[in-house]
Amino acid sequence: MNKPKLTVVIPCYNEARTLKMCVERVLRIAEESLSLEIIIVDDCSKDRTLSVARTLEETYPEIKVVIHEVN
Repeated sequence: MNKPKLTVVIPCYNEARTLKMCVERVLRIAEESLSLEIIIVDDCSKDRTLSVARTLEETYPEIKVVIHEVN
């Protein structure tokens, strides 16, 4: 049986301090009957947002990171 999939897109710009907390809140809604996918879109942040996003992507297989080259 295929589980329903929920895709959550998190656009971010200079959110290094808050991105992990945001992602962890979204991950809490996951359950056995729901497949969860999180797409983090970094809009050319000037802080460590992309680094935080990449670490989250390495930690959680349901996370994908997309990068805008220009804000």
